Amino acid sequence: MLTASKIIEEVNNGRIFISDFDKNKINPNSYNVTLNKKLLVYTSSILSTTQPNETKEIIIPEEGYVLKAGEFYLGATNEIIGTDYYVPKIDGRSSLGRLGLLIHYTAGFGDIGFKGTFTLEISSVKDLFIKPNMEIGQVSFDVPYGDIDMLYTGRYQNQVDPTASKYDAKRNYFYSK
Repeated sequence: MLTASKIIEEVNNGRIFISDFDKNKINPNSYNVTLNKKLLVYTSSILSTTQPNETKEIIIPEEGYVLKAGEFYLGATNEIIGTDYYVPKIDGRSSLGRLGLLIHYTAGFGDIGFKGTFTLEISSVKDLFIKPNMEIGQVSFDVPYGDIDMLYTGRYQNQVDPTASKYDAKRNYFYSK
């Protein structure tokens, strides 16, 4: 995992891209990311793995919004992050985790070559007040072992907003645009 000084060095030499990079968001071995004002919620109580699922957009007002306990939200980072050299991983901030906020269930890392915002799989154990642009997570960068002979070019490349599932039916699992 890269240290703070190595993250800064790699941003400066172009091997890591972080939009609107701010040295004040650097931690000893990660970079703090902020919450986009858009959230998505699925509108059906039963989700499908064989067809697209409808969503409703929520815009978090500047004065804030209360996440409902047990509800599932898709959010996004404001920051676009990309690298062809490292494995970016996102995790929640411990101070928010101690309030019962989860920002991902299974999609905690980006493939080498991915560039875009991270979609956050958000839920809260209790009702929780949030605000747009708050620091919600931290991205670290792992060093891969082996040759980098394949870069991500998949269906989530260059996403900039919360992105619902694009499960791919051609490979016997759901939908692709």
